[in-house]
Amino acid sequence: MAFAEYTQITDILKTTISQVANTGIIHSYQRNINDQQRFEKYCFDKASGRISSWMISRESMGDIQASNVANTRVHSYVLRGYMGVNDDNQTELIFQRSIDAIANAFTPQGSLSSTVELIRPVQARQIAFVELHGVLCHYAELAIDVQEHQSS
Repeated sequence: MAFAEYTQITDILKTTISQVANTGIIHSYQRNINDQQRFEKYCFDKASGRISSWMISRESMGDIQASNVANTRVHSYVLRGYMGVNDDNQTELIFQRSIDAIANAFTPQGSLSSTVELIRPVQARQIAFVELHGVLCHYAELAIDVQEHQSS
């Protein structure tokens, strides 16, 4: 099996996350938006009426020689989620449930529709609060490792 293209893996991750409730707008790359209007355009979810967005990016990639004719490649993806805080609407509970639902969407750990050899369980490296363009947001950084095996 040949190694998958970066965008193939990212597109499947995006599709999987987009099927989870309360995830808002999903981006297949890390957005770096300095302009307030563009930030609202790309991260404000009209359906929920708040900032609600996830961004997918590969953090690292490494090959391990498995034999003289095969390599194993591991991609480390990071999924960054943001949701505007609204204490009256208990957004903390909504956001925490979304984190669990995303992890559950990748369980059991499969092959991303036979695109890769396997994925490893989702890890929540950080769950916190951040301020984005003057908006207090819930923030999560989820990690997922994707493993491929290639032989000639």
